[in-house]
Amino acid sequence: MDLAQVTPYLLVFTVTSLTVVLVISGIWIIKILKEFLQTVKQINQILDDAKVVSESVAEPVATLSDFLMGLKSGLDMFTKFSKKSED
Repeated sequence: MDLAQVTPYLLVFTVTSLTVVLVISGIWIIKILKEFLQTVKQINQILDDAKVVSESVAEPVATLSDFLMGLKSGLDMFTKFSKKSED
């Protein structure tokens, strides 16, 4: 066989091989992107849950803080009145 007779077959083989590799790579990339999307959705769900938990913890702590500040203000006012009564 002459090189001129082999060249078209080699060209077809090369193009076919590259096409197969590119198709397989494309499918692989699509699968990876789908998994990445699922991971992002799960992370979003976890962050939403963490937000709910942190809000449910922060509300009672803020309420307790307000209660203690009010109690402190009341005691301060009581001590001021008691000091004026002694004078």
